Amino acid sequence: MAAILKGAQKNNSLRLLGIEDITVSPSTYHSIADLQQSHDIIVVHNQVGGFSSAQSNAGVMSLFDKFIDENTMDLEALFNAFDKDGSGDLSHDEMKYGLKEAGIMLTSKQLDVLLDELDADKSGTIEFSELLDGVNARKEIKMKASNSDKKFDFNFKTSSYPPLHKLKLS
Repeated sequence: MAAILKGAQKNNSLRLLGIEDITVSPSTYHSIADLQQSHDIIVVHNQVGGFSSAQSNAGVMSLFDKFIDENTMDLEALFNAFDKDGSGDLSHDEMKYGLKEAGIMLTSKQLDVLLDELDADKSGTIEFSELLDGVNARKEIKMKASNSDKKFDFNFKTSSYPPLHKLKLS
């Protein structure tokens, strides 16, 4: 694990490191946090010393949150740009290709985590209301976390994505 993190430190173009299948020790977790603070990278991992896998979900959702925040975009415009068939909901493929065009490269597993987090009714598609509710719920979690004595940082660093108006979403 130390070699992976050392390699990530040396690679200045790396923006996302997925190590969801590796359980990390508390000391490795702190190394990951330091790496994220010092470099423009998100490390998505699954467990910290046997704790729940909520870290993986938090990392993937943080990446999506940062994309939205950094682009200060209108969620409805984003949703409509991703909804290629005009059906009013986003399929797995529409979300995958929309994120890819926007510069967010997720593995299939990470995309599944994101879709599962956003798909409140478990229909297999994301309706606009689910996207809005998911984003608002994450903002509420971040506010509560920043106001609590337990300091858990949901604000992982990410790279700068191109503004939505510069994306070629046809």
